[in-house]
Amino acid sequence: MLSLVALSLASAACGDGPAVDPGVTRDPRVSPGAFQMRPILEALDASAPDAVTCAGGNAGECVAEHAGDERIVLKATDGTWYALGPAVLTEDAIATADAVQDMGSWEVAATLTPSGTSAFADITRDAVGEKVAVVVDGIIRSTPTVQAEISSGNLLIGGLEDRATAEAVANTVGGTS
Repeated sequence: MLSLVALSLASAACGDGPAVDPGVTRDPRVSPGAFQMRPILEALDASAPDAVTCAGGNAGECVAEHAGDERIVLKATDGTWYALGPAVLTEDAIATADAVQDMGSWEVAATLTPSGTSAFADITRDAVGEKVAVVVDGIIRSTPTVQAEISSGNLLIGGLEDRATAEAVANTVGGTS
């Protein structure tokens, strides 16, 4: 539930490419494309994804290579297939990320960089009522609906299975400022 309030984006922001902050030094363990937020173009029937863009062990690298593609097809952790638009926010917008537990559920609490905060506010302002995909290492982790503009510079990635998953996601997307 918290991820529905905390995460979002808009296809309107896609034209300029992903938001990045050149003042952030990435943790060398964080691979490019580790985190992306993409607009959901449509949910697909299970038999429909004949054009799967990325799957398997190298899905994270594949998604990074296709960050600007107008349409990719990925599978979510719940088994749903989605057609997604280009990445509008990437791991370069994240300053820090930590696994946290809230009311028994595990999630990742991320603090955005100054430019990431600004971009996320713009993205969420334009996307109220729309769904987005939170892609971590080539896997759609959640598909929240934007509830309101988020200008706090904080974002939650919810719906994670357990502590180990939350810690792995936090380590994958976390940066250093």
